Amino acid sequence: MKVFSIKLLISGGESEIVEFKENFNEDVIETIVAFSNTNGGKIIIGITDNGKIVGGSYAKESLSSFINEIKQKTDGKIIPNAEFVNYDGKKLLIFSIIEYPSKPISFKGKYYKRVKGANHLMTTDEVVNEYLR
Repeated sequence: MKVFSIKLLISGGESEIVEFKENFNEDVIETIVAFSNTNGGKIIIGITDNGKIVGGSYAKESLSSFINEIKQKTDGKIIPNAEFVNYDGKKLLIFSIIEYPSKPISFKGKYYKRVKGANHLMTTDEVVNEYLR
């Protein structure tokens, strides 16, 4: 991903298709599921909610470890695109998630969707409707 594109994503702040996280954790997986069940999006790890770039330090095997954890903890076995990028002297991790063609996807037995910059649990009707499609 190019520096200019990253700068645009960061300057636009969090939204329905962009999420900032300081660290990789289960909240990241929840957001990946929400993006997969709606319109896709990007998660930038190494940025606070208010847009401060903190970066992170990662081992070579971190990326494959994160992707394996996502795959194991999602029902639908999501494997997102991911890349490390250097931005403003800090190392960021960017996950790019597409809207999954076979929905709904769950995390820990719960189904999430993305609405106006936040993750929300899907209703039973919404889950059923996705299965019927």
